[in-house]
Amino acid sequence: MTEQRVSKQTWDSLERTLRQSLVDSVTDVLDCSQYDLDFIRERDLIESHMSRILLTISAIHFKLLVVLHYQDEQLKNLIAQNNEANVKENNELESRFLECGNRFCGDVKRYVHEGVNHLGMSTPCQLSKKTILSDISDDDNLCDVHVGVSNVGQLILAGSLYLYSKTDVEFDIPASAFELQNNTGELEFF
Repeated sequence: MTEQRVSKQTWDSLERTLRQSLVDSVTDVLDCSQYDLDFIRERDLIESHMSRILLTISAIHFKLLVVLHYQDEQLKNLIAQNNEANVKENNELESRFLECGNRFCGDVKRYVHEGVNHLGMSTPCQLSKKTILSDISDDDNLCDVHVGVSNVGQLILAGSLYLYSKTDVEFDIPASAFELQNNTGELEFF
């Protein structure tokens, strides 16, 4: 885990952003209210060997790595049970999670845009279970925050934000921004 080198205000803003964005982005696939949702450590993600979708949000002075982690087989079974739909192919699951990754990153971007203009967003990059998370940490990593969704004590889905910058970065995303965004119904075009 990276030493957190940001203010409490920035940390709290990133935690709220991560939690809300993860829940909102996967609602078409999974109802998070039926599962345990909590902040977790990077070590929990490393031990879980999950597939990943990676995107970035960039500004002039910082970069946010946005990662959606998911357990292929467990989620395929849960989605089939909950939605009474049959997810036959891993490709179908991957397509759904590529779209969830886009939504996840788009939601994070929308919240961060509350305090920072001129943000760019990448296209999703699918990473295998063999990807080593510690490889994405370096000296410019100011902090990372992770939230996981568990089913009967087993991590099935998670989201991560990694903040990189050579200078101090401050975010102040008020709690009211999350209430307003929940009711907008706007589409995010990439």
